[in-house]
Amino acid sequence: MTVCQARPEDGGGLVLWRGNTTTTPLVGYPGRLHAHLFLNVINGRQCRADFAVYAQVRKAVIDLLHEHGTMAVPKLLKALRTAGDKHVVEATLRMLVSMGTCRAVKRKNGSIALQLEDSASEALRRRDYLLSLAQDLLASSQRIGHLVGHEPTVGSYREELLRGLLRRLLPERYRVSTGFIERCPRQLDILVFDAIDFAPLFREQEVVVVPREAVRAVIEVKTTLESGSVDESLGLLHEVFSWPHCPPVFQGVFAFASNFKTLSGPAESVVRFYKTHELRHHQHLVTAVCVPNQVLLLGGYDLPEDPRMHPYPVVSPFTTDEKGDAQTAVFLSLLLRHLDLPIQAKRVNALTFEAAERLVTPDERLPVNTTAWKPSMALPNSDHLSPDGAMRWLGRVGRFLEGRLPASELCP
Repeated sequence: MTVCQARPEDGGGLVLWRGNTTTTPLVGYPGRLHAHLFLNVINGRQCRADFAVYAQVRKAVIDLLHEHGTMAVPKLLKALRTAGDKHVVEATLRMLVSMGTCRAVKRKNGSIALQLEDSASEALRRRDYLLSLAQDLLASSQRIGHLVGHEPTVGSYREELLRGLLRRLLPERYRVSTGFIERCPRQLDILVFDAIDFAPLFREQEVVVVPREAVRAVIEVKTTLESGSVDESLGLLHEVFSWPHCPPVFQGVFAFASNFKTLSGPAESVVRFYKTHELRHHQHLVTAVCVPNQVLLLGGYDLPEDPRMHPYPVVSPFTTDEKGDAQTAVFLSLLLRHLDLPIQAKRVNALTFEAAERLVTPDERLPVNTTAWKPSMALPNSDHLSPDGAMRWLGRVGRFLEGRLPASELCP
């Protein structure tokens, strides 16, 4: 394990760090380990420290610099007095400079000011664009609801609204339609499939039948999210994806409104569903559930305390303090991450959504199973049925989603 250290810059009483980083083995590091030296991974296991207070200060700093452009360090510290403890604020500022999110600039009078790096400013502009896209989707949905009282018509129109948004966002390789997966009798509201390497087996206007290997995403669209629609949507996805798939397919539920009275309600409803429906493999869990401005749930896997046990499935509600619709932006980001694209293209797409992803923070992770879980199915020629093999697989999936591993190296 190493410690990264950068050249210090005096920021008006606050020592900032920037430029020419060097790495030093932890055992030989002569300085103190301040709070801004984050250790995200320890021996391959996720660090469970609570970084919420740092995330709160980080957001406040970025919002201030996004609004004002450049701020003198003393003025910035004064504006952040209510954002958190003084030591936490200073540590977060050091972290943002050392990570390249902000830069320290020396003014003519010798004072030090902070401003966002160009890459961070560009990311925020992209974030604002993505939030506006999601807001347009919701506004169009509300307009048709005001004018038309026929629920099936309104529901079909809302499905088409989301399909239209996806067509504008996705690369030309991928087509967005409605229809069926070969040998599966259930019609799917939204199918995203590879139209370059795979031809539809059947097409009639917007309805298609495609091979399983062509499918990259499936989304069930509901007018309102409530217990019944959650069970119906998850039941369909659970049936359609009873087989493991590589690369993993994005499985989403998208609704335009929610009848749940609490933020925990949707997550608890999802957990109740899986308590009575066996998760047979690592791709059997829903990827994301979204209601614009209200709900974002992500399915995933957590690491057990006992390394001899399998990673276990969890559902995580995400919240945001942002006024824009960050939930939809993150939902779309995850869909894009599931596409099979060249590494460079995937990284560029990830940068487009990165700022939006940072607007949401995870709440308590809810385990799906009350007892130890392990898969009963796996991809051919894989070792996913063992705890170590499952850990390696989930790690590779993470690198694939981040654009660090091509699909050709992911699949056994």
